[in-house]
Amino acid sequence: MRILLLTHSFNSLAQRVYCELAELGHELSIEFDIGDEVSLDAVALFAPDLIVAPFLKRAIPESIWAKHVCLVVHPGIVGDRGPSAQEPLRCSSGVLFVLHAQLQRAKADLLPRGARQQHLTGRRRRRQAVDGHPGIMRFGRPAATWDARSDPNPSIMESDVGVSNQTGHEPVNRAEDPPAGFSERLERHGLWWILLVSATAMGGMVTIREAAKLLDLPLRGATCAIQGYGNVGGFAHRLAHDLFGLKVVAVSDEFGGIYCEGGLDPEVVSAHMRRNGKVGGCPGSEAIGNAELLELPVDILIPAAIENQLTAANADRIRARIVAELANGPTTPEADQVLTEKGVYIIPDFLCNAGGVTVSYFEQVQNAYNYYWTEDEVHQRLDQKMTKAFYSVHEMAQRKDVHNRLAAYLVAVDRVAKAMKLRGWV
Repeated sequence: MRILLLTHSFNSLAQRVYCELAELGHELSIEFDIGDEVSLDAVALFAPDLIVAPFLKRAIPESIWAKHVCLVVHPGIVGDRGPSAQEPLRCSSGVLFVLHAQLQRAKADLLPRGARQQHLTGRRRRRQAVDGHPGIMRFGRPAATWDARSDPNPSIMESDVGVSNQTGHEPVNRAEDPPAGFSERLERHGLWWILLVSATAMGGMVTIREAAKLLDLPLRGATCAIQGYGNVGGFAHRLAHDLFGLKVVAVSDEFGGIYCEGGLDPEVVSAHMRRNGKVGGCPGSEAIGNAELLELPVDILIPAAIENQLTAANADRIRARIVAELANGPTTPEADQVLTEKGVYIIPDFLCNAGGVTVSYFEQVQNAYNYYWTEDEVHQRLDQKMTKAFYSVHEMAQRKDVHNRLAAYLVAVDRVAKAMKLRGWV
């Protein structure tokens, strides 16, 4: 199929979608969605059979979705409230898993062109409006079916924004003809999902611990603010409190935040969140805005929500000593430069939040030889991996006299280059 990737940025999700689709033999083109005119020109020039949007920050123009089948993998436009109970899977592995199923249904050779066009037009009309945005198509339960006969090694699910325990179970719950030995995988998936949703925060805590050592910052009693109270932010609050004795003075979600100078109890906030669907109004706290939270005079700031929260507009007012990026891309390049010049210690996102994908890798390793570790063993190995990764970045930053984000990129590129040399590619 001719597939146009329409994306706001070529992030890790977009890169993986591109590689997976290319490996499946599809003809691909990429266009950055910076405006209607650019996107319209890209569609006209490439004439795609299908448009896939791995990551968007605005709605697809009606002039495009009205004429072409559009699959939105990771919507992030105004009004998007995440997947509903019937429409799961925004995580990278799950998205590719479901995307492949959707592509199999829409393959050009399954139906004559006229019949296929009629079928797709009907489906487009049925899904004309999702969450107030016409033309956005989500992935539903029927697509989340794994066929073990054709793929004995399924993709490992990863925790992400809006993904719950229930939606994380969907592919394994719907497995068809599981192979011998797969029953234990299903049996243990509940434990693994608990580990996965906490692993991103746990990995971040390891990097915060090591950064505090370098800065000679005692963690017990140090102050912290957390933006975002989903899988990552909620666990970050609990772990920061329980492991280090951090005083978390402020947390927030999409509706706003709360503040308490004496510190917020994670048990109280979590219970209030479960009852009310938001942190606002939690007993013993006062209301605070998301923007105000970021500028609090705390020792550690943890952006654990969405991208582009620390920008050129507010970077000079950030007063934290450590910024631990548990969210993806919370700091813009302009803010990164300002914060670095101010002496703020930034733990870049693809180091700080790597705990989730690391534990996903652990699950894949254990599935491969059908032997499973205890929860303590998982945490021990995660600690070792994250600590090693942290000091690899720190030592590179010191050796090259660069900031941590650039050092992390240098470490990553250096590893790839060495692997290519060993394989004789270069």
